[in-house]
Amino acid sequence: LGTLYLRQRNAAGAERTFREAVAAEPTSVEAHTALGNFYLLTRDVAQAERELKAAADLAPVGSPARLRLADFYFRARKPDDAKRLLVEMTEKAPDYLPAWSRLAEIAFTEKNYDESLRALQVILKKNPSSLEGQFLRGRVYLAQRKTTEATQDFQSLLKSEPRFAPAHYQLALTDVQAGNLQQARGRLKEAITIAPTFTEAILGLAELNIQAGALQPAIEALEKL
Repeated sequence: LGTLYLRQRNAAGAERTFREAVAAEPTSVEAHTALGNFYLLTRDVAQAERELKAAADLAPVGSPARLRLADFYFRARKPDDAKRLLVEMTEKAPDYLPAWSRLAEIAFTEKNYDESLRALQVILKKNPSSLEGQFLRGRVYLAQRKTTEATQDFQSLLKSEPRFAPAHYQLALTDVQAGNLQQARGRLKEAITIAPTFTEAILGLAELNIQAGALQPAIEALEKL
């Protein structure tokens, strides 16, 4: 019912109903999460943290509710709190791979590539076919300028998901890094064919066309974007 109120843009009705849910069942992870998500939408950060923390405290260590709280901390520019919670999850629930994945992502954004690879090693050891793990490891290798290793990860991913546009885009970046600009253009065109509104791919292809002197295709693509 609270969700329906939200769809009607009735914020007061949504808040009232979510509060009633929490009052009716104070130990409900779902009720606290719904109220916390509502406060995120209304940008009431303090109350959002309170409700998401309540949900996390009620949930098992390896659970989406705790992952949600870690994501909240990271977006709220509290990376240390996010990492502390994620490390606790990996220690007490080591088989819950989403926590390892989030640790790897945070380390990558902080350019701590060795730490990111350590977390990814855990994921890929338990699940060698993890597409998310392969994709992020490829990006780490690319950031480290390990072009060969990055290419292998992205190509392996595309064997399973040939229409995954971001992998085509990342492969194009490895080609640029290796100086294979013509091949990079082909990969960017493939990414745009799959995802016509893929902004980064459109800008990347336009940049390569400008460098090659093909100004008109670049202008047309940029005007369309």
